[in-house]
Amino acid sequence: MTTVITGPSALLIAEPNTIRSLFEAVLPHVAVNDDDNDDYHPPILTSVHIEVRDGHLLLVGSDRYTLAVVRWPLTVTTPDFTARFAVEGESIRGLLAELPAKAVSLRIEPGQLTVRNDGWTKTLPVSTRWADRLPWQSVARRHGRIQDAEHGRAIVQPALLARFSSAARLLDLAVPPMVVHVQNETRHLVVTLGTVFLGLAAHPDTKRYRDGEIPAQPLNAWTDLLSEA
Repeated sequence: MTTVITGPSALLIAEPNTIRSLFEAVLPHVAVNDDDNDDYHPPILTSVHIEVRDGHLLLVGSDRYTLAVVRWPLTVTTPDFTARFAVEGESIRGLLAELPAKAVSLRIEPGQLTVRNDGWTKTLPVSTRWADRLPWQSVARRHGRIQDAEHGRAIVQPALLARFSSAARLLDLAVPPMVVHVQNETRHLVVTLGTVFLGLAAHPDTKRYRDGEIPAQPLNAWTDLLSEA
């Protein structure tokens, strides 16, 4: 595949499975508006936020309950080029469903995202209106700081934890193992895959649980089996 850059832009040339893995690591954390559900999510939460910074592609998604950030090196960028915009999650899902079998180029220009290979081109609608309204960096700083102290216990909603299973596909791209930390103060889960993936999962309000539902010694319920060993 031959691609010529003629203006300010960034380019990622990769196999379809790589493109799919990068976006699918973020999509489970993007909110979806369901016609059968009265809950409405604004575009800031139903979009994948895309940035070009320091020669890397950043993909960010959050529905307030979890947050995911993917960072991946670009093939080439023009000097000092940066970009920031949002693409609706549904548009990204449509793109992934249409990806051809051969290598594609993902090209980012001011206000435009185009994916193509020989004989196939798809341009996605983008919005700069919501680009600066997802404060993911300040959220990560607040809830992601790990201190050298005993981590203790974290309470996790299984549905939120399951969202991170898609990020496991990034392991096929030869990145480090997934590590899960517990933030000391807010008890958020912090999920990392080296410098490629950063995730946060909110700690639920423990007031919703009745006394005794959260065990102080979780292994007590398993004593009968563990004592047989």
